[in-house]
Amino acid sequence: MRRATRRHVPADVRRAEILEACRHLFAERRYVALSTADIARASGVSWSLVAHYFGDKAGLYRAVLESIVESTREPDLAQDTLEERVTALVEHGLTTIEHSRCSWLAVIGGTEAEHPDGIQEIVERGRERSADLALAALGKAAADLSEDHARAVARAAVGLIEAGAQEWLVRHRLTRDDAVAFLTASVIALADAAQQSLDRRAPLGNIAA
Repeated sequence: MRRATRRHVPADVRRAEILEACRHLFAERRYVALSTADIARASGVSWSLVAHYFGDKAGLYRAVLESIVESTREPDLAQDTLEERVTALVEHGLTTIEHSRCSWLAVIGGTEAEHPDGIQEIVERGRERSADLALAALGKAAADLSEDHARAVARAAVGLIEAGAQEWLVRHRLTRDDAVAFLTASVIALADAAQQSLDRRAPLGNIAA
C-alpha cells in the first residue's frame, strides 16, 4: 500500500495560513484564555511549527494584531455630506472591532498588564490610522481648527467609536443601528463643539496677548 505523501507548503504560505487561523481564534477567545495546545489545534500544525514562525505565544499575538492593523481596508469617504462620511467612518470602525472582537476589545477594555509587551504600540498605531480617517471624514468641519486641535478631535472621535463598540458588543446596551446613529451624531457634535469652544476662547486669547 502506498503511503500518503505530505503536501509541501512554502514557508510564507504556511505562515500566512497559521496567521489567518489564529486571527479567527483570537477574535473568538481572549489571549489569556488560550493555551499553546489550543493554538496548535486551531492552526492544524504542531506548536513547534507555530513557534518556528512566531517565536512564542506573545509573538504570535503581536503578529495577529499587526495583521489586523495593516490589512484593514479603508472606508469610502468620497460621499458629499458630512453625515454620510462620518457614518461610513463609524461603520468601518465598528466592523473592524467586530471582526477582531476578543482581540481588539480585550486590548481597549483591559489593563496593560494583561497583554504582552508591544501590544499597546500596535494598538496606538491603529488608532493613529483611524484618526487619519476621522480627519478625512470630518473634512471642512475640522478645517478651521489648528493641526493639534483637529488631531485631538479626531483622536476623541476614535475613542467614541471604541466606547460605542463596547456598549454594543460587550454591554449590549445598544444595537448596531443604535450605535451607528448615536456615534455619527456624537462625532459631528464633537467637531462642532470643539470649533465653538475655540471661537469663544479666541477673544480672551487676543486680550491676553
